[in-house]
Amino acid sequence: MRKVLAALAMASMLAGCNVFTESPPGSETSTGVYVLQSVNSKPLPYTLSESGGSKTELIDDTISLFQGGTFARTYHTRTTANGQVTNATVARTGTWAIGIGATITLSANEDGARMIVAINARRMTSMDAGISYLYMK
Repeated sequence: MRKVLAALAMASMLAGCNVFTESPPGSETSTGVYVLQSVNSKPLPYTLSESGGSKTELIDDTISLFQGGTFARTYHTRTTANGQVTNATVARTGTWAIGIGATITLSANEDGARMIVAINARRMTSMDAGISYLYMK
């Protein structure tokens, strides 16, 4: 009886540690296309930096997680300097792996940059330098 109670208690503790409402990271439900919805709870475009007559905005961002542990990310920025507007597209590819807890680590092929994200159901969140990013599937 003690062993059964101990096993039930352990199973209950482990179930409580799983923050995923659908499946853990790395499962089929983690894969898919995540589209940036907001930055610091503000809608897009989001001003990344602004100084004097210069401003850089994040227009959009999409991250696709593929089975087999690869990803593709594309985002667009707009920089306005002294009235001149420059649009840029940044595309990255790389690998992703299950991290600690409810996280997945994305590692870019281009420069080795890493992005740690948390996935819970259809939401992906990331925090970078005090800025929070919310993506939805």
